[in-house]
Amino acid sequence: KSEKEQLVTFQYFLDWFRSRFPYYHDKCDSCGVACKDDPVQSAETLNGDVGEDTNNEIVPVDISMEKDEENTEQTHESEEDDFSFLGYQRPTSIELLGNASRTELYRCRTCQSFTRFPRYNKALWIATTQRGRCGEYSMLLYRMLRSLGYEKLRWVVDWADHVWAEVWVGSRWVHLDPCEAAVDNPLLYQSWGKNQTFIVAFHDTLNTRGGQENGIDRFATIEDVTHRYTSDQTEVITERRGISEDTVAK
Repeated sequence: KSEKEQLVTFQYFLDWFRSRFPYYHDKCDSCGVACKDDPVQSAETLNGDVGEDTNNEIVPVDISMEKDEENTEQTHESEEDDFSFLGYQRPTSIELLGNASRTELYRCRTCQSFTRFPRYNKALWIATTQRGRCGEYSMLLYRMLRSLGYEKLRWVVDWADHVWAEVWVGSRWVHLDPCEAAVDNPLLYQSWGKNQTFIVAFHDTLNTRGGQENGIDRFATIEDVTHRYTSDQTEVITERRGISEDTVAK
């Protein structure tokens, strides 16, 4: 297929992906309501309470808990979610089977039920639960494309708050964001008003056939791709980082 035809195919695929794997905010497992859908409701019923989840673990309701532990996923988090987010818990033995790194706990403002959101790191578990954010879904997309025969892939991390994937099409890397169903739109995040500082692409050279030329890796294992995702000049990016390009390269 031509590059244009491939991009159209990827767009169809990501549209399907987003319809099957919606971005998780804090939807209640019991009543199906999310704070995102009810942003004006008061949080008075939660303030000062102590909640007990279905696993009998006592969790103080403290919306000031260290939410910045999720370094790569803050962009899509809305302020309204703070009213239902209680904090983090250790994954249960079952959740650990899906390589859950931690589990978020939410309390519904409508029915007061608790909902657990394990942050799984196994594609099968993410695909089965159909629950995730950019971390889960970028990894799932990466695995799906690999299973479909696409070997020249990269996982891209905006060190501030987001992750996505890239696929090699023709003679260039193409941006794929499963949460936004965005294809080949690298300036998307700049249009949100973001000032890009560090964006790094990770490529698994060991599992890529045709990834070498004359015995040398064609693609870098780790590459600074910040310039691809902003129209800012190098001088502006360097000033924003506070360190030189040479230091970053090292």
